[in-house]
Amino acid sequence: MDLTTQTLELISKKLISSMLLEHQLNRPTTGSFASDGEAKHYTGLMASQVEKELASNTYAVTEKIIQEFLVKEGITCSDPRLLKSLANKYCRTSIELFESDLALMDSDVLKSNNLVKAIEDESRASQAIQLPPYEIEPSKDELLTGLIEKFRSEMVQQSSWTTNTENENLKIFEVLIEILPVEHVGLVTKTIARTAKENLFKLPPNRKKVKPYKSLSIAQILSLDITPDKGMNISTVIKYLTRWSSFFNWCLAQGYCDSNPFEGLMIKDKRKQKDKRIPFTPEQLTTIFIQPFFTGTKKPLHAYYYWLPLLGAFHGARISELCGLSTQDIKKIDGIWCMHIVENVFRPRLKNDDSERIIPIHPKLIELGFLDYVSSRPDGMLLDITPAKRAVGDNASKWFGRLKKNLGFNKLTTFHSFRHNFLDFYATLGLLDTRVKGLVGHKEDSVSFKTYTHGIITVTILQQTLNKLKISEADQVLPWKDIKK
Repeated sequence: MDLTTQTLELISKKLISSMLLEHQLNRPTTGSFASDGEAKHYTGLMASQVEKELASNTYAVTEKIIQEFLVKEGITCSDPRLLKSLANKYCRTSIELFESDLALMDSDVLKSNNLVKAIEDESRASQAIQLPPYEIEPSKDELLTGLIEKFRSEMVQQSSWTTNTENENLKIFEVLIEILPVEHVGLVTKTIARTAKENLFKLPPNRKKVKPYKSLSIAQILSLDITPDKGMNISTVIKYLTRWSSFFNWCLAQGYCDSNPFEGLMIKDKRKQKDKRIPFTPEQLTTIFIQPFFTGTKKPLHAYYYWLPLLGAFHGARISELCGLSTQDIKKIDGIWCMHIVENVFRPRLKNDDSERIIPIHPKLIELGFLDYVSSRPDGMLLDITPAKRAVGDNASKWFGRLKKNLGFNKLTTFHSFRHNFLDFYATLGLLDTRVKGLVGHKEDSVSFKTYTHGIITVTILQQTLNKLKISEADQVLPWKDIKK
């Protein structure tokens, strides 16, 4: 059955009834958390995620939940306006349920019950649902440059792209514009897309920086007939094709084209794992942590030479997340010292919504004097890093790149290898579950109402999980007070 304006009222009622039932079965209580404060904090956090979608009138997460509900009910929806209407209703009802939960946590049982009763009454009442008017059919003659700007604007508005992602994608789309022989979206055929894919392999890496290519156009470079072994590597080509295909999927969804010409053109990276980015070996970790600025034989030029690798190794966080920490992001939550990975003036955007998280400080870092270091810093940026123009962690990333090169490491090892080591440790324990995902900021696989209200792991549980991590290769690192002398 297809969802229509006639059946929308009935389906809306069913959706609210389903939400009420799930809420009744899985209603969060303060007993599920380490403290009342933590319960309120996380309930408020989940509510803010829903409010973001409602405020922007874009429902990326919620529409997936609605689609799952419709599939369960055996209903299809070919009218995006109807889907958006249900998503709006879902978000408004979710916020009311969150308010009910918070009222209950404040012991205001009457307010909590009245909020739920109002939702129940609404689900039984007859409703006239107003739909927005249809938009004028988009033109298939739109210029690609204009559509890319619309796509960029929407992704930024939805917070789907970080600043780094936005800058990287704009460069990728610049290549698309230059490599295609047509300017209008409706003229990009499968043959044109296939040729663009083949030509990607003929473009040299870093063509804008390397002589003699940096002064040449793409057409001029292609005329040189560069062999594949000197062209972009396969992972870069896959990245370009993925971003281009995502753009054309957006164009298709918006009605600007009738098909995605890049669909089915994706290639697989058949390189063996040893040929991709890899974790550090135990020997490499030992080599890192016996460097003079860890063992006290030489004072580090910057404090982050000492703290950044330790923070990465013991917490599995991304380098940009660590470099963007402020002194205010280190705080006690329920008696446990934690770092709060959150957007701030130094790191205006995180990689995605799941990146915002709370990570307990590993006892090894506390033993080495991390809290004393934090207290010695003036308010502001936690690590003494000079911010780069493009991203807060660029200078630190370049420093670590020089370090590992000087140590003779494989070029496939990067700072991100610490994150691989972190995850590999828990994989050997069979613990790649919600607890570890919460520590590293990985997204949960399922999307449902529980995305907003449940699956929340307490700080105490996160601490117990983190404390399992042991890195014997860092045993010889001296405390910070003995290093800075």
